[in-house]
Amino acid sequence: MSNPQPVYINTDQFFLTLKDFISHCWSKKIIFLFFLIIGCVVALGVRYFSTPSYTATTSFVLEERTPGGGMAGIASQMGLDIGALSGASSGLLSAENITDIVRSNRIMEQALFSTVENSSGLLINRYLIANPITNQGSWPKLLGVDTFLFQAEGAKNQVQDSLIQVIIKRIRKKDLQIERINKKGSIFNVSVKSSDPTFATGMAARLVELTSSLYITIKTQTLAANVAKTEQKADSLRKLLGGKIAQTYSYQVLDANRVYTQNTIGAEVSTSDKAVLFALYGEVMKNLEWSRMMLVNQTPVVQVLDRPDFPLVDNRFSILMHLLLGGILATLFFLLIQLAAYTNNKNK
Repeated sequence: MSNPQPVYINTDQFFLTLKDFISHCWSKKIIFLFFLIIGCVVALGVRYFSTPSYTATTSFVLEERTPGGGMAGIASQMGLDIGALSGASSGLLSAENITDIVRSNRIMEQALFSTVENSSGLLINRYLIANPITNQGSWPKLLGVDTFLFQAEGAKNQVQDSLIQVIIKRIRKKDLQIERINKKGSIFNVSVKSSDPTFATGMAARLVELTSSLYITIKTQTLAANVAKTEQKADSLRKLLGGKIAQTYSYQVLDANRVYTQNTIGAEVSTSDKAVLFALYGEVMKNLEWSRMMLVNQTPVVQVLDRPDFPLVDNRFSILMHLLLGGILATLFFLLIQLAAYTNNKNK
């Protein structure tokens, strides 16, 4: 096994070469100035012709209420299963799944066909104006000249429906970002990036709003249906009880002959039916109030924390940063050229 040989670097020679190279570059300062000007002009051109990019972020907190505590114990004594009534075991819209819900086709399409605040235009039309997707591929031929803008959500043909799916995929892949601030928390940020700040702001707000509405609907639909059925049953019993009370009073005859006791049989039967209906009505009303209390207690809370404020900040580098980058790139390019020229002169 051979021993590695030490490598010696002549530092004096290195610094002499470096000094000679700097002197060579300094003699080309006019050329360097030309490169610097060209680099700055190119950087300004890139900044001028680049598309603006704005990001609108809407944050919200999701509070999932689970049945339990003293109410669950009292309700169980009455034969009520709060967990089953509230649909808590479904887990369809738990905090872990909220990202997939926001990115779903249903939510995104509804958001795209929402109107912009203080305007009658649809968000999908603003997206098409800011991103002329209809000028690409075969879309102009399929859609025609005047049909790429949408009028309403239901007024669309098969080709327009395909265009909607393409738009949703592009937004989902490039422009939409949903993040959970804390893995153990329930605070989410929904960010939409676009060259149109109005579209970015409106889309982010509508996605949060539609997701919140769907979340509350699914979480409370079982209890709400139970409350509606119980109210219907209570109304039916109330009508029956009212009719039975009227029937009972109709059997009461003034100055009836006590010898003919059969006259009071109908009144006794009606009174008995009235007592049964009254007891049933009381139990139904008790269950109805419990269901209403559980509905209020189990209704989730989706609170918007922050909304984007106008004007939105442009995500592009500033003009000063473009000039700095252009100067750095021009300097590096100049040094590479001069290094090649200096090396060739030394080798001759």
